[in-house]
Amino acid sequence: MKRHPFKLLGLVLVAGLVALILQTLVKSGAFKTVKDFEEGLTVETLPTPPGIEDLDYDPGSKTIFLSSHDRRNRTSTGAIFALNPADNTLRNLTGHLNLPEFRPHGISFLDFNGNKYLFVISHRDKKDVVMKFRFRNDSLQLENSYSSTDFSSPNDLLAVGENAFFLTNDHGTTKGWRKTASDYLRLPVGNVVYYDGTRSGVVLDKVTYPNGIALFKDRIYVASTLGSTISVYNPVAANYQLEKEKTIKVPDAPDNLMVYGNRIYFASHPKLLAFAAHSRDTAKVSPSSVYYLENDIPHLVFMDSGSRISGSSTALPVADSTGNIGLYIGNVYESRILKLNKVKN
Repeated sequence: MKRHPFKLLGLVLVAGLVALILQTLVKSGAFKTVKDFEEGLTVETLPTPPGIEDLDYDPGSKTIFLSSHDRRNRTSTGAIFALNPADNTLRNLTGHLNLPEFRPHGISFLDFNGNKYLFVISHRDKKDVVMKFRFRNDSLQLENSYSSTDFSSPNDLLAVGENAFFLTNDHGTTKGWRKTASDYLRLPVGNVVYYDGTRSGVVLDKVTYPNGIALFKDRIYVASTLGSTISVYNPVAANYQLEKEKTIKVPDAPDNLMVYGNRIYFASHPKLLAFAAHSRDTAKVSPSSVYYLENDIPHLVFMDSGSRISGSSTALPVADSTGNIGLYIGNVYESRILKLNKVKN
């Protein structure tokens, strides 16, 4: 019996669509089993303002910086807070500045020639900006703001000079329904930009949802959330183009990257579809996990089903006076962070 070519084509297309859906479900962690894991740790919950998506640390003043914004209320005003690790007290560092449309996201602390700066991505109605604050006398003062058409969907940044930084655009210039489609299809539409104080340029293109970025041993590490990878790049001195050295597969979808000693700590999302549901509904939880890379091998530190923390985004290591490391775990939406104590060095 002769088969109709259009029927065969239809079967091929349906089979391809089913394979794509299954692959997306697998990559998003839909079939993954999440078991709470906190071996050797004590877990402390610290109340905070909403949406502590990113954190950074000034070891000189022993100040932890918290980037806060109620991301379910996108037009609300956010703030940068200071957390004292000795007593867990909080101070609003930007409230006195009355910054319009201040909605902080990724942050990066830099001690440059004795001057301390905090670089902050802020999402505005029409154009996102990077703001540079001077940190002096336990206070933040705005020194400069940078904008560029290259800052199209900024997520995280890495300050490398007084006016220089790398920045990740998680969706490049993709907007609207194309942005949503690129997520579900895991399309490489993101990029990394370098700004040198005068001009900006794309130094790495076609990345699948680039997120956290860190400098480690003269290499640039970039997390791909939807790819569940962390890639290592060599910055070419002439133009700072990023040349790939290797790609490291990690168990879950990585978010921000934090360097401490010979390790890179990162929070991640074991179930991305659960995280998408959590972003829309506070009643729905999203599992969280924390790992560190050592010799480019991932090691599990902590995993939670979402009951204690949902949507973990940053794992900031801070050593106390005895050398013990505490990990401060931020998240995208909730009004609390976790502190994991007795993490082995």
